[in-house]
Amino acid sequence: MEKFPDGQKQTQEREKKPVRVKTARGSVYTYLSDGRTQRYKEATGVLEEPMDILVFIPPWDVIGSEAKKRYPEIFSEVGGDAQFTQDLLQYVQGPEKTIRVGDAQGNVLSDMNNSGQLYLYFITRKDGKMHVDFTLPVSREPKIGYSTFDYRENRDEKNMTRPERHIGNKVVEIING
Repeated sequence: MEKFPDGQKQTQEREKKPVRVKTARGSVYTYLSDGRTQRYKEATGVLEEPMDILVFIPPWDVIGSEAKKRYPEIFSEVGGDAQFTQDLLQYVQGPEKTIRVGDAQGNVLSDMNNSGQLYLYFITRKDGKMHVDFTLPVSREPKIGYSTFDYRENRDEKNMTRPERHIGNKVVEIING
């Protein structure tokens, strides 16, 4: 294996990392130096506040057979990616439903400072308790055809934390730096 002077090797490794990701609807996610990302939403022309977490949801053709085996009561009738996405969106839009990013041990994360496999936990709130309906493994690295999921915690005027979650469109381009 060829060896590089330290500076050259570091530059090559840095160049392989994504600096921006574009989605099918024109959103552009830019990786910031502090580890967060920021989305420019083409449809509205708005540059949103930085997000604490950006992960990528595998498409149905990648995850479907395993999802049907693990959670037949939820996914047995899913016939394709559009229906899969609609099922997931219920957890962003529904008043008793939510999504959390966590690790394999079920620890909820609020940033990307975790080196292990990440999961989305799809949760229903019932009787004042939270019940995990299902989990899906997600990628921390962008992949063409995977959908974005971003998360941030905002503070309101009373200094209360307000989480914001968004399932985005499929990645169509990855720009490496």
